[in-house]
Amino acid sequence: MFPRSFFLGSVAGFLLLTFCMAEMGPIGRSVSVFSGLYAISFIFLWFIFKTFPGEWPAWKQFFFIFCLALLCRLFFLTFPAAYDINRYIWEGYIYNQGFNPYLHAPNDPVLRPLVNDIWHNINHKDASACYPPLVMLLFSLLASISQGPLFFKSVMILFDLAVIPVLFLMARSRGIGSSRLVFYALNPLVLVFIAGEGHLDTIHLFFTCLSLYFFMEKRDEWGFLTLGCAIMSKYFAFILLPFLVNRQNWKKCHILLIPLLFYLPFWDSGLNLFSSLVPFGTIMHYNDSLTVILRTIFGGNAVWASLALLIMVLGIIFIITHDPLRSSYLAFGWLLLLLSTLHPWYLLLITPFLVFFPSKAWMYLHISALFMFPVLGAEYQTGVFQEIHYLKIFEYLPFYGLLVFNFIKPGRFSILTSFQPVANFSVIIPTLNEERNISGVMEALGQETNIIETIVVDGGSKDKTRIIATDLGACVITGERGRGFQIKKGIDQCHGDIILILHADCRIPQGVFKRIKSTLNGNPQYIGGALGMSYSSESLTNRFLARLNNGRARWAGIAFGDQGQFFRKEALGLMGGFPNQMLMEDVELSLRLKEKGLLCYISKGVTVSERRWAKIGFFKNFWRVVTLCLTYLVLRRLGLGNVKRKDFYNRYYGRM
Repeated sequence: MFPRSFFLGSVAGFLLLTFCMAEMGPIGRSVSVFSGLYAISFIFLWFIFKTFPGEWPAWKQFFFIFCLALLCRLFFLTFPAAYDINRYIWEGYIYNQGFNPYLHAPNDPVLRPLVNDIWHNINHKDASACYPPLVMLLFSLLASISQGPLFFKSVMILFDLAVIPVLFLMARSRGIGSSRLVFYALNPLVLVFIAGEGHLDTIHLFFTCLSLYFFMEKRDEWGFLTLGCAIMSKYFAFILLPFLVNRQNWKKCHILLIPLLFYLPFWDSGLNLFSSLVPFGTIMHYNDSLTVILRTIFGGNAVWASLALLIMVLGIIFIITHDPLRSSYLAFGWLLLLLSTLHPWYLLLITPFLVFFPSKAWMYLHISALFMFPVLGAEYQTGVFQEIHYLKIFEYLPFYGLLVFNFIKPGRFSILTSFQPVANFSVIIPTLNEERNISGVMEALGQETNIIETIVVDGGSKDKTRIIATDLGACVITGERGRGFQIKKGIDQCHGDIILILHADCRIPQGVFKRIKSTLNGNPQYIGGALGMSYSSESLTNRFLARLNNGRARWAGIAFGDQGQFFRKEALGLMGGFPNQMLMEDVELSLRLKEKGLLCYISKGVTVSERRWAKIGFFKNFWRVVTLCLTYLVLRRLGLGNVKRKDFYNRYYGRM
């Protein structure tokens, strides 16, 4: 525990740095000093988070953070607004004068009588409006009140402040401490580019976060309505739609169309609504990373390659990540990496998600926005906007390194729940006519000292399975046939701290139980995991299958039942109990565990019989397993199919 004085000192230091940055604006006036203050402010932000008084009630934490956020934003009121503010004012102004901004670029001769001081500070005067109609109408409303940049920026700050209570409600719904709100509320990137420069992205953030909150609370009508508003404020939000629609709410999806009414005042624009977006998305590029590689490989077709890659990645996210909030986070993250233009304020798209999924990689990219400051500084000094390519090495190389490292080894920074120490095991073995295998697995388990009970749940064997298991010391019970049903019945009667599910034809070498226990106690953020597997016969096809299975369990967090799945008994309450279904319970268990904690992978943990592969044939069984798994993941995502998955059991084992 840090002393309270350390927390107060961190807050004071952060406020001082924020005030200095605000007084130094704009960024281009003194790039090096501003960049240094910006980077150091993130260090103080981290200390505020680490020393935040966790004993305060949630309302007090929120109130304190909100007051700090408000004070910091007040510092930035006098910070010079971005050039984009002039575009917002101009387009609202000419619309009020009877001109359609989607049809008339600022340098259109018909607008010459309207030229004023705002017009002289607009970038890209040859381009018509590219913003969606909701914000365009907002610009019109604001311009009818005042055409001052400070007024427009103040409205953006109000939307920005409104994001904070929405994030608080979302965090409370997810059971996350309010102290994490600092990652948005006090984020220097937010302060500089929203409170300081006044970019409209905060409107999009507000409606997006509000939509996600409504979906979390099962208020889907409002969720679709606010998602539509998010799309009508910035089109990026459209990619979230597939991750938020399911069987329960798809009939309400039409509500998403209501915000399309914002298009009506611009009905005469036709396809000109998107005319400025086409060159922006196809010709222009700045501060991109992955699309640099795609342009090198595909040349003029890089845009289509980028789009294809994005669709493929979104498809993978759709299949393997079923938490709507995490799916949205991953979707926005990949979108940012595949954009051909990535201004620093575009990173605000990911900032609210840092409250729920803290990431060293994305936090570093927020800090490394300072490598874009020299470009902004050059534009401020000379009016010429030109990319400095070598700076992207310092920006992206560490980012992708951290991204890969965090993927391989999630750190404590990502902890959502910290679990209690564990001491012993309950082993659950589902059986059906396993007299040839049960003695082997029982004898291997008999050598382990950490096992307090081995429960064999038989599905109606007609051989001596139950007799052999009883003689070897197992607690034998009978359950309804269906591997998942049997495992659930065994788990309902177990008492161990760690539950390990083992198939009768699997063998665990000595030392594995000790490794599992040590891993869970050394990493309280791990909720469970799976064992690395190999087949008893080391043929080429078996080694290939083992690598596929191990790779899926390690990288996607989805394990099959013969991979020795284990989890803390403490997790049962969090994930709503063990899946009550005949088959695919192993995949379902993996997905439920992933949603509540981090999963670990213990290499070289179990040896599996290849009997089913030998009996049915490699290609036939491989195709069956792959199609069943993918079908299950898609149906689960959409909320479709038989709840107890009897249809999957019949397809895999044949009808009962």
